[in-house]
Amino acid sequence: MFFFGDGQHHADYKALRILGEWTVKRILELDNVNPDAGDAWGKELVLEVARRNAKMVAAWQEYGFMHGVTNTDNVSIAGLTIDYVPYAFTDIFDPYHICNHSNQEGPYACHALLDALPPLIGAEIAPGNKGVQRGSADNVSDETISEWRAAGIREVGATTNQIIESTCASEYGIALRRHLALRRVDPSDQRTIFQSLVDMMETHRLDFHVTFRKPAFFRPNILLGDDDSGATALKLFIAELLEGTPESERLDTDKATEEWLAWLDTCTARIESETSGE
Repeated sequence: MFFFGDGQHHADYKALRILGEWTVKRILELDNVNPDAGDAWGKELVLEVARRNAKMVAAWQEYGFMHGVTNTDNVSIAGLTIDYVPYAFTDIFDPYHICNHSNQEGPYACHALLDALPPLIGAEIAPGNKGVQRGSADNVSDETISEWRAAGIREVGATTNQIIESTCASEYGIALRRHLALRRVDPSDQRTIFQSLVDMMETHRLDFHVTFRKPAFFRPNILLGDDDSGATALKLFIAELLEGTPESERLDTDKATEEWLAWLDTCTARIESETSGE
């Protein structure tokens, strides 16, 4: 077994080049680079792996799954989980919850791949962004390796973080729209619907799964009606939502009800905007 970047092996740049070229061609199947033609592939490998794993993490979060050790020997280059290790599913929503407390010194950092490949990426940059050739690292000084590493990090570091954040946010937005049956993309959804929902879950310590499941039974006409039956049904609906807190004695029911009413009103208007004109 060869790890791309767990930091436990002596650097073997020949093996890294062979494995990397094989991965680009056989696993990632990148169309925009051709190692056999001498194309530089290191940067594209890092960015594609970052993109795939960001999509995977967003899919986890859709179902409240938390992975405790997201490093290169517990997830795959292809963006698939291969080792669950310490993990948990969210119950009471807490965005700061950590399900693995064995990572105090940082051995399981998710940037391990970015630590492993910068020398190779820097070696590609040096001759004018061309793929590294056989024997290119032979008899190279430690000083040159350090220069290559610094150049590689400058080339991909910020871009990798940007891709992870933007991809994860985009994929999670798609997941939330799917959960809430929203068909059209609206840039304001993140602020007015998604963030408001998770803020309420955090503030009132609500059950993650119950909270996402309950809106499936909400009907906008409850808000649109003026009769007493509609108001009663709405109060009952919100009361059942708030039952998902384990600390009912600390719950400010009036404040929580007011916030849910406002959110449901916003969500109803959003749903109605999709059906108008059909």
